[in-house]
Amino acid sequence: VIVNYPMRFNQAHRELKKWLSEGVMGELVTFQVQRDKGLLQNGCHAVDLFYFLFGGVEELRAFEWKIREGDVIGTFEGQLNTSVKGHIRCLGNIGYSLFDMDLLFQNGRAELRDLGQNLKLALGKDSEVYHGFRTLEEIDIPSSSTDRMFYELYDAVANGSIDYRGNL
Repeated sequence: VIVNYPMRFNQAHRELKKWLSEGVMGELVTFQVQRDKGLLQNGCHAVDLFYFLFGGVEELRAFEWKIREGDVIGTFEGQLNTSVKGHIRCLGNIGYSLFDMDLLFQNGRAELRDLGQNLKLALGKDSEVYHGFRTLEEIDIPSSSTDRMFYELYDAVANGSIDYRGNL
């Protein structure tokens, strides 16, 4: 059985999970997610990613919502099983694909951009300008072209240009 949640196989997401498991970022404070299309079509991928990264979502509550093209769009407050709260915005069909996720931690920030393909990490460090304050310094994370190959293969199977027939 294959469930259509390929984001957990994305190298950027696996790299982020590694950083989280090492405890470098500290505890999650809050999160923001923006997705094109609706909650059922694309927002559910963000929810599954929270299961992959943090172990689960305890509650999802709508602030504002409406049904458009058979899907639920709007702004939702999510609460993870760690009691951390944040927002997921499902924007509907906006004319382009979008998946952005910002995760704010005690010791830094993680950003997923470009449909979740690019990970940016920043860790807190003592400010050189303001005594007693901390700033964020970005860390270089090597990107992987393996993910692009995976998505190209996935799309080719999904649109029928490759005959899968159950054999890998």
